[in-house]
Amino acid sequence: MKTGVTLTVVLMAVLVLTATAEALMYSGGSGTEADPFKIGNTADWMQLTAETENWNKHFILLEEIDFAGESNTNVITPIGTEFACFSGVFDGAGHTLRNAEITGYENDSAGLFGCVNSDGEIRNLGLESTFITGSGNTGGLVGINEGTVSSCYVSGIAVTGDTSGGLVGYNAGGAVTSCYARGVVTGHDAGGLLGYNSGMVASCYAAVYVAGGGVLGGLVGGDEGGSVTLSYWDVEVSGLSESAGGAGRATAEMTYPYMVDTYTGWDFGTTWVDDPEYLLNAGYPCLRTHVAPSKYSGGTGATTDPYRIGTVMDWAGLCADTEDWNKHFLLIEDIDLADESNTAPLNPVGNNAIPFSGVFNGNDHIVHNGRFNMPGNQGVGLFGYLDAQGAVYRLGAESVDMTGWKYTGGLVGENHGGTVDSCYATGKVAVSAYYIGGLVAFNSGTIRYCRASVNVNGTQYAGGLVGQNNKGIILACYSTGIVSSNTTAGGLVGSNEGTISSCYAIGEVKGSHSAGGLAGSNVGGTVTMSYWDKDTTRRTWSAGGEGRTTEEMTYPFAANTYVDWDFVDTWAGDVGGLVNGGYPYLRGNFLPAIHPADLNQDFRMVLGEAIKYLSGWQLGANPIAYAIRAAYLWQEGERYSFVSEASPPLCWELVP
Repeated sequence: MKTGVTLTVVLMAVLVLTATAEALMYSGGSGTEADPFKIGNTADWMQLTAETENWNKHFILLEEIDFAGESNTNVITPIGTEFACFSGVFDGAGHTLRNAEITGYENDSAGLFGCVNSDGEIRNLGLESTFITGSGNTGGLVGINEGTVSSCYVSGIAVTGDTSGGLVGYNAGGAVTSCYARGVVTGHDAGGLLGYNSGMVASCYAAVYVAGGGVLGGLVGGDEGGSVTLSYWDVEVSGLSESAGGAGRATAEMTYPYMVDTYTGWDFGTTWVDDPEYLLNAGYPCLRTHVAPSKYSGGTGATTDPYRIGTVMDWAGLCADTEDWNKHFLLIEDIDLADESNTAPLNPVGNNAIPFSGVFNGNDHIVHNGRFNMPGNQGVGLFGYLDAQGAVYRLGAESVDMTGWKYTGGLVGENHGGTVDSCYATGKVAVSAYYIGGLVAFNSGTIRYCRASVNVNGTQYAGGLVGQNNKGIILACYSTGIVSSNTTAGGLVGSNEGTISSCYAIGEVKGSHSAGGLAGSNVGGTVTMSYWDKDTTRRTWSAGGEGRTTEEMTYPFAANTYVDWDFVDTWAGDVGGLVNGGYPYLRGNFLPAIHPADLNQDFRMVLGEAIKYLSGWQLGANPIAYAIRAAYLWQEGERYSFVSEASPPLCWELVP
């Protein structure tokens, strides 16, 4: 009886251990195409190198694996030999292995994968900072390839062995596509990408130093009936002008922005991406699968590839990701921050601890409903704090509602040496203390070609455009909002210690002390060619600038108003009073929306303009709907206005 019980216990233990062993296979998966074995750490990799019975299965790499510092595991053996090739599928999923040593002296093939047969496939895998040593058929990624290798790369590798290549030693009838190699290869019969080729190579490149004896090639060492198309090698890095396939190029021709006939026919976007800042791959093209997906609606944050902001969630990401505040951004759509689909918190971009030092191109788009109720904070605005490298341009901020303690603006709280260019704001701002502006609260940088129609409510240093201009520059700007402050209030600037030129203000100014039509105070600053409307501001005094009546400031203007202003490139006269109440408006600031056929921008559609635009449509340059609208406006009365609530072309309405 006792023996039976003991036997039963032993059998149960064996079953449990067997089940446990199966459950502990890699980091999960069953090895099928639908449920591949999951490789997530060095232990999984060592298990894969040892278990030859699984070399016909499916695998996926879950994350980066770094063999450095791993006790006795940085030296690994190849997966697959010439006697037992890897015949499965390994998907690197855009991940990379690093800091390994691979030896294959005992076999006639060495690489991360020693041999891949015709059923095998390696894709989306990277290998970096690795030494590979073999006796023959030695490659960084694959020793002998009879299968498929695609969207893979090796970088910083050192390959030593005969018939050696940076990526593949011997491509024995296999296919190698959209791959690259960077590193050093030494051996007899060696190539930067392939040591020997009897298969197919397409859309690949090598920037590999190649040395040794026998047949050497910058891209391919030797060839036996293989094909190489749309592939290149760096002749300067390799030190070789010969290759058994491919085209040699100088380093400058292979790195961004490339020579016109380099990478011809390559798929930049889906398969390849540029490295314009030389931060990812020393300027050589990168594989899309190995570049981290953008956290926004696209882009990498580089000067030539800015992050794309197209949704309120993108904006929330910008608010949260302080590490990106030194990058480049492009607004690709109007966005509404009141969109209920956003559940992430919003806050000013940039603060005094981490300023915004990047560049934000509004691209003539609008951010609606920026509403920050932060009564205990300073540096409140869509952008809280710009430093000297920070820049915001061509951005509209509509229906803002900003409340702060101090340094609060409709667009920017504090601008410490940065640039705000061709921007505008509408809405309201308020502080419990001081320094408040319709567009920018504090400015020691440059503000140009901007406008604000913001109601400003503070206690001191309040301006329709800028609260305090502290040795900053304000050029060609105007403000129309109401300014209310106990002291030091101005229609344009509350306090000026910098430079103001070619500006005007027309909004009412309310204050009991130092309340000026253009500026509330001016200590050591200069104000030139700038004006305020004495009628609309209800102020006959200003600490700088010249007062004029409404009649003198609206079209056709008095002769002594807007003297020496640039009415060709910067300003436009509101001839019909339909755009800006008769006051000048900025051509470079994206109000108003003038019909593109209206060449002289006078809000009159004459016959010649309509015909010219229609001719453009016939040539395929102009949309038919716009052309029809232009003809309609001319035929029915010429004068028109812009209605923001309607979509083009119906936004251009006839004036009765």
